[in-house]
Amino acid sequence: MSWNSRAFWRWGSAVALGLLACLASAPAGAAEAAAPSEERWFKVEIGGKQAGYYHEMERFEGGRHSVTQNLEIELERGNTRLGFHLLVEVSESADGRLLTMGLEQALGGEPDQVLWTFGPERVEVEANQSGQKTHETAPLPSGEWLSVPASDRKVREAVRKGSEALRFRQLNPSTGLNPVEMEFRRVGPGPELATPNGPRPTTLWRERTGGIESTVYFDADGQALKTETSLSGLAMVISIADEAAARAKREAPELLVSSFVRPSRPLADPRSLHRAVYRLRDKTDSITSLPTSGGQYAERDGDGWRVRVTTERSEPAPAEEDPAPYLRASVYLDFQNPKVTALLAKALPAAKASEAERAEALRAFVHRYIEGYSLDTGFATASEVAEKRHGDCTENAVLLAALLRAAGIPSRVVTGLLYVEEFAGQKDVFGHHMWTQGLLGGRWVDLDSITENRFDAAHIALTTSPLNEPQGLSSPEAMASIAGAEFEIEVISAEK
Repeated sequence: MSWNSRAFWRWGSAVALGLLACLASAPAGAAEAAAPSEERWFKVEIGGKQAGYYHEMERFEGGRHSVTQNLEIELERGNTRLGFHLLVEVSESADGRLLTMGLEQALGGEPDQVLWTFGPERVEVEANQSGQKTHETAPLPSGEWLSVPASDRKVREAVRKGSEALRFRQLNPSTGLNPVEMEFRRVGPGPELATPNGPRPTTLWRERTGGIESTVYFDADGQALKTETSLSGLAMVISIADEAAARAKREAPELLVSSFVRPSRPLADPRSLHRAVYRLRDKTDSITSLPTSGGQYAERDGDGWRVRVTTERSEPAPAEEDPAPYLRASVYLDFQNPKVTALLAKALPAAKASEAERAEALRAFVHRYIEGYSLDTGFATASEVAEKRHGDCTENAVLLAALLRAAGIPSRVVTGLLYVEEFAGQKDVFGHHMWTQGLLGGRWVDLDSITENRFDAAHIALTTSPLNEPQGLSSPEAMASIAGAEFEIEVISAEK
């Protein structure tokens, strides 16, 4: 059973969020300055291996200020080597008004693209996902927030002035129209670092973005020379370099096994568990909440959470929760596509008496329908899965969520942890997983089409998402749970 290869896509997105946030102060100019174009190169090391590079170009042309950021790294999952590509471009007017944000990302396959064009009150959102183009209009994000260039200038000013702390919300392409909280705290003098232009003294800052924490080394001008971040227990170090050093031969860090969590004791026959209680602790304190939803009830327990999971009942959904977002079509849940609607007719050839019966019929259908898996492609849309019939946990969750919406049942996806007895040469471990929930009778019900039965108590939910954003699963909470956290799991009880 393959259940975790698409965690690479989510992990890569989290790397992107952490990287772009860590280097938030790298650009050197201000929008109103008629400065020349500048570029900077950084080498990216993950787990002690030089995985690739980060390149940044800043331009001032025709009254327009643009920042382009390009990340190219190699990752490894078992015996499969994958290239992760991320390209971001943000532009603003001479007076600092945000004009556009663009995002292009790819894991092994063709790149997916999203372009946001900002007007006075609305945002035009254009997406191209595997050749499927969509266009929609969205409201401007609420509250106060800064664009990437504006936050760059704010951080540089704080470093130059010797400020002690800084906090704001940034609109970042990696999280789309969901501003992410950024916090900076000055620690004190840092070491002298070598740069392409000679050694420079540094000031040390702690930076936290969406639950991912980094140590940043700034020079006197407020430029980030080096950042250190822990992602799922692997050290990621980004340091300024010349182009030749940044482009040096890449090594591929192994990410799958490093993300596994070995619990305090093994679970016997996990696919038959009906009740379980766990104590979950995040050693990095990246996770600020856990969902009480579906078959899970979570409550704070000291520096961790006590998590009860059962297959026998589901927690009631909040009475005020609006089901509309969980019924709409999106880039990934494109249930109006003929390839998906054709599957609905096959999955439900006859009327079912209840929503619960329809939901289970769809879950069982997806379990049978997806025949194989591949480790060299990224996050797929429901219509892609319908056509190609391969994938793992992510593709299963996406297709089932789309079919549920096509059948008029509100749905969402869950990211969390699943216990497996053996996978990738490891035994008795929890690993990152994705499954589906349907809103049935006022309760979110867990539906996992990877497993033979509907659900078992060897699942731990970390976040939920309607998966309506064109850039996919990208909330700061999801990023923190996927890449920022380092979990410890104590098995308190487990019953069949």
